Amino acid sequence: MPFAENNGTKIFYEVSGEGEPLVLLMGLGGTHEAWNYHLPFYNARFKVITVDNRGAGQSDKPDVPYTMDDFADDLNAVFIAAGIEQAFVLGLSMGGLIAQEFYHRYPSKVKGLILGCTGVGAGDPFYIYPDKKVMDTLVMERNPDKEFEIADKMTEIFYHEDYRNKIPHLTEKIIENQKKLPKQPPHAYMRQLEACVVKKYNSSRLKDIKVPVLVIHGEDDLVWPLKNALYLHNHIKNSELVVIPKSGHMFFIEKFNEFNQPVLDFLERNKAKKLK
Repeated sequence: MPFAENNGTKIFYEVSGEGEPLVLLMGLGGTHEAWNYHLPFYNARFKVITVDNRGAGQSDKPDVPYTMDDFADDLNAVFIAAGIEQAFVLGLSMGGLIAQEFYHRYPSKVKGLILGCTGVGAGDPFYIYPDKKVMDTLVMERNPDKEFEIADKMTEIFYHEDYRNKIPHLTEKIIENQKKLPKQPPHAYMRQLEACVVKKYNSSRLKDIKVPVLVIHGEDDLVWPLKNALYLHNHIKNSELVVIPKSGHMFFIEKFNEFNQPVLDFLERNKAKKLK
């Protein structure tokens, strides 16, 4: 199994397909396996690199403070280990924060950014907060004895009501899927979450992004309200915006084709371009 290493922290990644490199970054608590259904859509045209962020999946989960700098440097270690000089980087939610930080630290390694269900980060004064119920759910204690209660509350805020009504026993299915994955200890979830709220003025750096950018978001996202995406779009010069109706934070699952097709179109339009 391929691992990269950053200052003693091992980061798991997988590579599939051939072509221009495309890195896929999942959000809070997510693993590379969350991309499995999407891979056939991309690895027929691109070399796809999926990553377990520190604190999740098969990557190390040290019980020390995490920062976006750490996540970006972890990703740089993956680039080096995988022999990737430059790539498109697609980040969802927390993965979108990592993608932005990676660009600012390693701009020559990024050919384009796809920023999904994300924004400038909770440590920024221009971050648009979700309502209190959502925040309380995100920070609630990860007690193993309350597995269903926690999963049910998370499902309610992460998935659009239309999707929840369409998929019977969604919470139970999510729990079953999670049992197949490496366990994320409570400290690792909280360390990831804390990294998202550290004071950092990402908004002031949006003007520095010079590569093609696609901002894509679910219209009814409760976790990252839509205004966060609008802020990104309005402050990243020449960025593109796609808003997917009647979808929530998990819009990339709820509206699979409506998510993947605009992303693929963006990649195809920009992959032949030479960056200055």
